[in-house]
Amino acid sequence: MKEEESPRLQLIGPIPASNEHHFLCEVVESTTYPLNSIIMIPRGVCSFKTKVCNAQKMGASAVLIYGALEGRYQLNITNETDYQYTMNDIVYPADKLDYDCSMGQAMIPSSALSFDPLPYNAMQNNLLLSGDSDTNLCQKLSDDKLMNCPSKSCLLTGKESGSNREACCAWDLPIWLYDDRSIEEETTIPAAYVTMEQADQLFGYLGGEELQHVRLYARWKPEWNISSGVIWALGVFVAALAAYLTADDYRKLSNKIVRAQTRQRESPEPGLVKVMYAFGCSNALAQVILQPSLNRIRKHLGTSDPIAWRTGTEDFGDIRVSQMLSFLIAYVIALAWLVIAFTDRNAEARTFFWITQNIFGSCMCIMFLKTIRLNSIEVASILLVVAFFYDIFFVFITPYIFKKSIMITVATSGGPPTADASWCEKYPDDANCQGGNPLPMLLTIPRFFDYQGGASLLGLGDIVLPGLLLSFAARYDAAKSLVGIMGGGSGRIATTCPEQRLLSSCLCFRGYFGPLVIAYAIGLFMANAAVYLMEMGQPALLYLVPSCLGTMSYIGWRQGELKDLWDGPRAIKAADAILYGEDPAGNSQSQGAHAPLPSEDVEGDDMAAPPSAVDDDENNQGVTLTMT
Repeated sequence: MKEEESPRLQLIGPIPASNEHHFLCEVVESTTYPLNSIIMIPRGVCSFKTKVCNAQKMGASAVLIYGALEGRYQLNITNETDYQYTMNDIVYPADKLDYDCSMGQAMIPSSALSFDPLPYNAMQNNLLLSGDSDTNLCQKLSDDKLMNCPSKSCLLTGKESGSNREACCAWDLPIWLYDDRSIEEETTIPAAYVTMEQADQLFGYLGGEELQHVRLYARWKPEWNISSGVIWALGVFVAALAAYLTADDYRKLSNKIVRAQTRQRESPEPGLVKVMYAFGCSNALAQVILQPSLNRIRKHLGTSDPIAWRTGTEDFGDIRVSQMLSFLIAYVIALAWLVIAFTDRNAEARTFFWITQNIFGSCMCIMFLKTIRLNSIEVASILLVVAFFYDIFFVFITPYIFKKSIMITVATSGGPPTADASWCEKYPDDANCQGGNPLPMLLTIPRFFDYQGGASLLGLGDIVLPGLLLSFAARYDAAKSLVGIMGGGSGRIATTCPEQRLLSSCLCFRGYFGPLVIAYAIGLFMANAAVYLMEMGQPALLYLVPSCLGTMSYIGWRQGELKDLWDGPRAIKAADAILYGEDPAGNSQSQGAHAPLPSEDVEGDDMAAPPSAVDDDENNQGVTLTMT
């Protein structure tokens, strides 16, 4: 991580303040700077680019523009009369922008100050208004001795009281070297800004007998945005995991049948999930991570999970200690996250905050996809196509209509700060410096090793919407496998698509889920690559929808299953009938009835008459599956 350095440059001080060219607002024909020299020029009077261009023409190799008290005073040229100015033409520094009286204030005798030449005599006044010596009248006459003034320097405000003039604490912070678009000339030499304090240190070096040399360097920052790769991997992982977990019911039953074990029909999910789901991410965290983890720990320790509360209702069921404990932990974490969100201006930079937000978002995606399950690609196709054009319109078209991107404005809850960066550095609590707080409904990874900050973002919608299609593919594959096992086959999914066979042999993928995960990863990678190449935010669905929906449609077409996928696969209907004891119309199966199983979906035995039974027990409490 090495910074980019310039060659050794000879440090040359500014033109004396008594000289009319002190601010270098025009080329000094009689002066030529030596090769590999860096010139110090005070801020003020003209634009930064004007100073740099003039120094460039005079042979300088680099420019240091420094903060100076004299640079804050101007003359009102609109009042010019025959090039004669008076004290009334002085434009004094601006309150809050250049100085702040709340940090230090003093009344300076007017007789001690000089304004000849107008607008400000730097040679005389700077000694009285800056520095740590006894000559600093501002510090000496201030009530608090400028204890709260970091610069220990003052600027005259233009206010008078009798024979005294008011002086207040001057700001001395780094500022942006703004471009001047009215100047067409291009600058080819580097320029940097130093504060008054830093400039004083350089002036001290200039006073030495030996020739002083300096180097300019650009701070190192990574050429590649590592966080975009991390958030890409995180997005693919969350989408694949959430979709994979939606087919758990089918896989669990298939595994138990393979082990020749009987399975009792599972009871519905506790109604507590439905009630607490409205409270958002903390409920998702409890259900997806905390409660399963507590159950694993409990089983490992061999302890029981007692019932904490019997509600006596079918919707709520019995609430167990592990449930209450998991929700308590989740709400404590959520409360800590909220406290940081509302009290820390830079909450996104805190490791706990963004990691917790990512966990919350991942759990929400998993909960959503486990709750919302599609039984055909018809709904997913319509939803994804609409979202595809929705993203394009609000990202690329709305700026031409409303002069700004509606999508970015909404995502950031109002957009970036409207105030100037230098103002916000002085007054970060100002309302115009707050900008919009990005909505937490996204995954975020801070940029690693980058001093400029920033983060890579991925909206939950870019996971959930394609995730509906991935979820359908995972459930379809698992349903075909379950139906095959029930029919006496191996449960391995047959394929007639050459590309799918290639993936199956190389990556152990069969069916649709594996290729769709790869398609999602490619689409998300393309979105990140577009951000890097175009240097602007991209709607991820612009790349995800064609890659995912196109892959699903192509494989379905090559397999001859596209119509079945569109109308609602028979394999999923049959698997639901096996799992829940209902026929495709939603009616309970009578004793001795068999699930309607397709005969062409799974390689192996003919499944027109599978040797299995789905029987209701006497108490109608579950379903017993008997293998013959």
